[in-house]
Amino acid sequence: MKHLRTIVWLTGCLAVTGCGGGSGGTGQVGRVLPTPAPPPPPPSDVGTFADVFSLDKSTDLAAFGYDIRWKTGGADVSDDVSVHYDAAQGAYIVELPYHGSGGFYVDEDYDTSWYGTLANPAAPTERQNVELYVEKPLLTYQNLEYSTIAYLSANDQSAGYLVFGVPTLASDMPVTGSATYAANVTGLAVGGGYIGGTADFLFNFGAGSLSGAMEVSAYDAWDGYFIGTYDFVNTVYSTGSTTFSGGLKDKSTNLAGTFNGAFTGTGAAELIGQFEFQFRDTYTSDLLTAYGVFNGKKQ
Repeated sequence: MKHLRTIVWLTGCLAVTGCGGGSGGTGQVGRVLPTPAPPPPPPSDVGTFADVFSLDKSTDLAAFGYDIRWKTGGADVSDDVSVHYDAAQGAYIVELPYHGSGGFYVDEDYDTSWYGTLANPAAPTERQNVELYVEKPLLTYQNLEYSTIAYLSANDQSAGYLVFGVPTLASDMPVTGSATYAANVTGLAVGGGYIGGTADFLFNFGAGSLSGAMEVSAYDAWDGYFIGTYDFVNTVYSTGSTTFSGGLKDKSTNLAGTFNGAFTGTGAAELIGQFEFQFRDTYTSDLLTAYGVFNGKKQ
């Protein structure tokens, strides 16, 4: 289920920076994406629509994430995101709650990522007010083939993360055995900077069970600190299902959250999803909420 939230906090928004690590804690940074670029030059039709997964037919992709719009005293947060590949137009159509929809149009092609915006496939100079960095499959250290992550920002003080991928078909889901998935965790804390870490998902496909945990840290422009370990609780997964969900709980603080996701790729080779949880800022003791995404693969 998609949600819309309004979050209020007492401290000011912190800008997302280059995602560097701090000295305080054992959590791990999920990844380092390029620092958001200044506003692009006037739109042109020099670029191209990204061929993210080389699909040969129109496909509704599995997609999760948060669009966060800062405002005085807080932020509006929505996870009403979707991605669809339109074969006729040769474009990945991304729909965002605060920035409309359009095909992912590449203005800059880097070694491991694309930088661009959302454009009308029929008229690429018609752009939405949003910038996206999208990691190229198979060309980052996670070496994921069927899923990717995007960082989004806009000059109207919006930011967020999106993961999307080629969904695993129900007929291709394992129904026996077990597997462990290692995932990276990436997100933003409303009022508290950047979130990074890792998660392990342990599936018993035959028994229809899921367990695991997420280790996360918080980072700002100056430092970082370990938030804690959030165990998976009250998980929901059944044999043959392509989706899963559950709760998160830090036993040391009793603070909680939720997560949900889906399998991507042949034979459930990878997984993606989103999370949110509460935590205390180690310096101010403010109660903050983190929103983010995860993606990983079978070990």
